[in-house]
Amino acid sequence: MNDGEENVTSSSTSSSARSGRNDNGEIKSTTSRMQENSDTEKERFSLDFYGGANSGFSKEFARQMKLF
Repeated sequence: MNDGEENVTSSSTSSSARSGRNDNGEIKSTTSRMQENSDTEKERFSLDFYGGANSGFSKEFARQMKLF
């Protein structure tokens, strides 16, 4: 069995993804986890926490924080 086949049968990637860790076993930052969210979830987050996606403050704040 070559390395490629071992990687395919290994469950380490899926289990580390579920536990919030990257492939190196390091804990993912909040930003990386947010980038994995769907566009719908990002929009919902923006609406819930920044007073609406069309607010000038929310767009500028999100851009500076590199959330979206």
